[in-house]
Amino acid sequence: MDTNSNKFEVISFRVETKSKANDSLGSISSATIKIKVKGEEIHVVSEGNGPVNALDNALRKALSSFSYLERVRVVNYRVRMDNGNNNTASSVRVYITFSDGEKFWTKESVSQDIVNASFRALVEGYDF
Repeated sequence: MDTNSNKFEVISFRVETKSKANDSLGSISSATIKIKVKGEEIHVVSEGNGPVNALDNALRKALSSFSYLERVRVVNYRVRMDNGNNNTASSVRVYITFSDGEKFWTKESVSQDIVNASFRALVEGYDF
């Protein structure tokens, strides 16, 4: 499955996380996304309290021309290992549930890379 939707095309994305080894407050992540919407290339950078939050913030910013997305929120995020035999090298299945205040929908994606699976589920959820 690719990360292209019916309404927009993902060209590329990148996530970087910075943390201090002794910092109990955690880390800060930044996401860079390049997408094409209606023939126009959009490049945004956004921060978040983790890689998935940073990707979500950047994707929402890049898709700001779709006004109906202002109502859409991520309401649940779950990750499950598909094959526990490989421990941390296992594939993961990401489930993200969205709501527009009236309806709920869940999208899922599978990858050996949790960030990639999360981003693909976010793209599908916002495309829905």
